[in-house]
Amino acid sequence: MPLEAPWTAKRAKEWDSMTVATWINNSAKSATARKMLTALMNGIYTADPGEVSMLFALFQAKSCGGINAILSTGKGMQNDRIQGGAQLITEKIAEKLGSSVHLNSPVKRIAQETKNVVVSSDAVTVRAKRVIVAVPPSISSRITYEPVLPAERAMLVQRLPAGTAVKCAAIYNEPFWRGDGMSGQSVDLDSLVEVTYDGSPPSGLGTLNAFAFGHKARELARLSSADRKSTFIRQLVKIFGPKASTPVDLTTTGLMRNGREDATWPTGLPALSQNMPPPSGTP
Repeated sequence: MPLEAPWTAKRAKEWDSMTVATWINNSAKSATARKMLTALMNGIYTADPGEVSMLFALFQAKSCGGINAILSTGKGMQNDRIQGGAQLITEKIAEKLGSSVHLNSPVKRIAQETKNVVVSSDAVTVRAKRVIVAVPPSISSRITYEPVLPAERAMLVQRLPAGTAVKCAAIYNEPFWRGDGMSGQSVDLDSLVEVTYDGSPPSGLGTLNAFAFGHKARELARLSSADRKSTFIRQLVKIFGPKASTPVDLTTTGLMRNGREDATWPTGLPALSQNMPPPSGTP
C-alpha cells in the first residue's frame, strides 16, 4: 500500500469496490468474530463498516502502523489523554487570540481576490492572505467559494462524510469500579452502547465514558433526552452493577443541534470512489 498514492496499489480497484463489511463477512469464519470485528471497526470509524471503503481502511491502517496501534492503550493511539480534556487546546488558543475569535458565526463564503482571500459570515468579514478550512469535508461543502471549487474537489468533499457518534460521560464521587476489580473498559456487541472506558481524572471523581457509533448512534440521537440518558444508565448498570445507577452528573454529546452536525466526528469516510480521480494536491 503506497502511502503517498494509495490509489496506485495493485489491488486498489478491487479494494475500493468493496466495503469493510464485505471483507468482514467474507473473511471471518464465525458469527462472534464478525460481531467483534464490526464493533472494532465501528469504534475506529464511528460508522458502520458498510459505509467505509476497504481501500481507505487499509490505507489508514498502514498509515498508523497497523490496527493494533490504532486500538491499543499500551503504546498505541489510545494510550494518552489530555489532562483536563482535549477542549483545553482550543480554549488556550482562544485565550491568546482574544477578541479575534468569533463564536456562533459559521463561514458562509470564501472569495479569492488577486492578492487576498475574503472570508465572510453573517456577523463578520475577514481579509487574509491565506485560509485554512478546518472543518469536516462534508461541512466544508456548504461554504460558497468564489471562484467555485474545481469539479474534482467539489465531488470529493461530497463523498467524504464524517462518522456518527454519541458519547455519554457519567460522573461519580469516586471510580468505584476500580475497587470492585474492574477496569472500566467494556465491549457489548449486542447493545446500542457498545463501548465504555474509564475516563477518570488522576484523582477525585470517577468518570465512565460510554459510546455509540454509526447507526446505533443515530438511533440514540432520535430518542428524547430522558430516554437517551436512561439507555446509557441501564448499560452502565448492566456492566458495572447498581452503583452505576446514581451518577452525580451525566452528559451526552454528539447530537444534532441547530441544524449542525454535532453528531459527526471528522474521521473522514470515503465512499466507494474507484471512478474518482486522485487528488491533485491543490486545496
